[in-house]
Amino acid sequence: MEYEDGSGNDNPFHDSATGEDSLKDSTLSVGRGVSLTLGADSLVVLDENLPDDANPLTTCCGLLQFKNRLPIKSISYYHILWASLSESSSNSTAELVISYAQPNSSRKPTSFRPRFLEYSIPHKSASASPTVSPRAWIDCLLSHAYSNHRAQSRKRLLVLLNPFSGRGHAKNLWHTHCLPILQAAECTIEIIETQYNGHAGEIAEKLDADAYDSVVCVSGDGLPHEVFNGFGRRPDAKAVLRKIAVALLPGGSGNALCWNCFGTDSASLAAIGIVKGIRMPIDLASITQEDKSVPGGVRRTLSFLSQAVGIVAEVDLATENQRWMGDARFTLGFLQRILGKTVWPCDVALCVVDEDKASIRRNYREFMQNEGRDQRHTTLPHSEDSPRTEEPLITTLTPENPPPTSATTTSTHSSDTISTTLPQLTFGTISSPLPPTFTPLTYHSNLGNFYAGNMTWMSAGTPFFAAALPSDGSLDLINVDGNLGTMSALGTLLSVEGKDGGVFNREEVKYTKVKAYRVVPYGKGGWCRDDSENVKNGGKGKRRSAKDEYISIDGERIPFAPFQCEVHEGLGTVLSKTGWKYEAPEFG
Repeated sequence: MEYEDGSGNDNPFHDSATGEDSLKDSTLSVGRGVSLTLGADSLVVLDENLPDDANPLTTCCGLLQFKNRLPIKSISYYHILWASLSESSSNSTAELVISYAQPNSSRKPTSFRPRFLEYSIPHKSASASPTVSPRAWIDCLLSHAYSNHRAQSRKRLLVLLNPFSGRGHAKNLWHTHCLPILQAAECTIEIIETQYNGHAGEIAEKLDADAYDSVVCVSGDGLPHEVFNGFGRRPDAKAVLRKIAVALLPGGSGNALCWNCFGTDSASLAAIGIVKGIRMPIDLASITQEDKSVPGGVRRTLSFLSQAVGIVAEVDLATENQRWMGDARFTLGFLQRILGKTVWPCDVALCVVDEDKASIRRNYREFMQNEGRDQRHTTLPHSEDSPRTEEPLITTLTPENPPPTSATTTSTHSSDTISTTLPQLTFGTISSPLPPTFTPLTYHSNLGNFYAGNMTWMSAGTPFFAAALPSDGSLDLINVDGNLGTMSALGTLLSVEGKDGGVFNREEVKYTKVKAYRVVPYGKGGWCRDDSENVKNGGKGKRRSAKDEYISIDGERIPFAPFQCEVHEGLGTVLSKTGWKYEAPEFG
């Protein structure tokens, strides 16, 4: 027998946790020779009339042969989308409908589509079964399907679609691979196509926080960055950041948020991840830079993913004109700069949490074994699952038909200024004196890469930050010299995809957990380093041209100028598979 959950367990009724078979009061008879049984990890369907969705015919020597199969189908609870019981038009039977996600074919195991099981149950069975009540059985099925209600069903989603993302393919991915699954799960969906850079942030700043459970971005990581910052500009910033979960359907080139939360860049698997997503707190970081154009003279930006100065920032941002090359542009950019031994001089000061690799690895392992086990049974509160209303489940919003807004979201703050309702900055801003808990501002003349991350994956195949945790109150920082020997530099680059830590294990890589930091970049023509000026100004040299210099925040370019970063533990909220960890390669 072939099981769709891929467990390989010969007995679908066997509960590995208890060692017992879960058959008692779990089988619903829905017709002659047809039964539905709640197994330990899957719904088991016994039905001789089931269509063989997995290629009923095989070939041998060019001849067609019928594939032998049992009339049994096993559907993983994770792939059960919804189940309902409704009155038929004749009122003599009740209609049972179960929607689930199934691979399109064995050749495409990461591409799913919704399928449906439909059965008519006589009223006698529907209301007075001597064994199992259909409605009680459905409640039990949905409890299994939604992680014992840790995951909210029938989520209310505001979908922000960037029609230009992924070289214009995002819109097709949404309609072909994502929307059908969300519909089958009976999610309430409102859709807005973003029109310009910053549009998603404006929407997030003004939306009615009581109208949605999650904002879903169909894009790369740029739209989630805008949404988090839009939330941050609201007077109720802290409450909204914790109330509305942000999720990503992979429509861009990096899709890091999707990789970290769902372990995939498959659009349909990510849609299933959103349907089954469990709310998870994540750290956010505040980035401050001097900017005379905003009130107070300091701009505050929220970061959910990463901050980079050096080779990563330049390879990402300086190769925008080579997007036609796909991911090859990153490889080429890295090789050019590695072989050229390019360096980005900086002054750096850190608020260190842990700089010992052995200790970092040990703490990560202990979290996964102990704290993580406890958190599997807890989650952030969410809206109660509600019965379906007669309102349309899908609405396309336009400027003439905008999303609902709340009077409490009206703000007098500039769109470039983060609201003061965000957490107070413990270490001040870039304009403040260097905090005494920081290490001294130290000049690094040979810096090749300053890379801080809040998540493990930065894009497909690049788990840079092996020890990253969602809400441990710290960033993972990687420092690498730019004047490494060619073989060492190439070895470091190739180790990114390595097992059990990859880059973490390289001797050339300095890996540190930090709570905050300050960076004063000089670059190849940016800030002129003058020791007396730096001392007087707390690490802010004098300005020169920085036309070709780059600092990246979540993949977005900010001015090449001094900045300070501070972590806010658990301030943001995302949807994830587990609710407590990233979908990361094994480490520890």
